[in-house]
Amino acid sequence: MFKRKKKKKKSWGIFLKRLFLAFLFFIFLGSSIWVLFCSSYTELQNLEIITEKLEKRIVEDISNEYRAEFWFRYGSKNNFFLFPRKIFAETLKERFKIIREVIFENKFPNVIVVKIEEREGLIIWCSSEKCFLMDETGLLFYQLQAGEREKRFKNYPVLIDKSNLEVKNNQVIEDGQLVSSLFEIKKLLKEKIGLDVERRIETSSLISKEIRFETLNGWQVYFNIENDIDSQVELLKEILKSSLSNKEKEKLNYIDLRIEGKAIYNTDVEIEVDNNNDEN
Repeated sequence: MFKRKKKKKKSWGIFLKRLFLAFLFFIFLGSSIWVLFCSSYTELQNLEIITEKLEKRIVEDISNEYRAEFWFRYGSKNNFFLFPRKIFAETLKERFKIIREVIFENKFPNVIVVKIEEREGLIIWCSSEKCFLMDETGLLFYQLQAGEREKRFKNYPVLIDKSNLEVKNNQVIEDGQLVSSLFEIKKLLKEKIGLDVERRIETSSLISKEIRFETLNGWQVYFNIENDIDSQVELLKEILKSSLSNKEKEKLNYIDLRIEGKAIYNTDVEIEVDNNNDEN
């Protein structure tokens, strides 16, 4: 009888010990959850935005909208652990197509650094009545919806592929030479000649390696992107300065620079014929 009582006493002591340890564990767990998710210790003090091309204020306004929200009415999103990084990044990418990637750097306990990686070049590529945004790598990453070309993306150059090449979204159609050449030509035309061009640009096909710009005066200039672009611009400058009269410039249709070292131009100037020497 005595031994049985001792065993019960011992079992009861182990139970109380385990109950006490479980109680301490839940107190620790509850305290940890409160400190990590509810206290001011992990409340976001700063969301550092690092970007080169976007206005930080606009990005901060979007982040503040999320920071003011709650998860299921209780968990504030203005928290180091609860801030919706993935959703925030997707929102930025959808609103600003120039963004390639959003990278988060966490500085525990109350700072998140948001590094925004932008695409270097962005144009609108149109073919077969479909238009896409294309970056400097030659990737078509977004198909434009009706009206977006003239409204949402009205400041981007539009490159028309006259070959009506069939393309699809998320397709790389070239190595990026076309986009980089396009922006380089526009820059050199402005800097060296003071020549502005229309937003609409044409290429007969990808394999042709040519770009056709239309000036604000109505005439076109053809470039071969496989040849030295700077040399082509210098040749164009010389033609406009020395080889064309003012009358020819007014009636100019195009200047073709696609053959290396040569320029071919076409005008509507009528050639005057002296009939005084005609034989009767």
